[in-house]
Amino acid sequence: MSTFEIKVDYDKCTGCSLCVNICPINLEIEPQLKYGESPKTDKVIFRLINGKCRVLNPKFCENKNFSCNLCEVICTGKAITIFT
Repeated sequence: MSTFEIKVDYDKCTGCSLCVNICPINLEIEPQLKYGESPKTDKVIFRLINGKCRVLNPKFCENKNFSCNLCEVICTGKAITIFT
């Protein structure tokens, strides 16, 4: 049985918000989200908190039965790793 997990290495996170803004789940919940903005709700996968990416609800991604890995691919600091 595999375990889905999104890990963020906070030492590598630059706080660029690309992961927040590219995440299809985040955009589904807050479609008007603009680059550099953080979602107003905690019912998303990613949010910037104190200048760092935080994973709030990884189950939302897992429950969609796909892992698009866009956050991992776009992360400029290579701070995000997805385990499936």
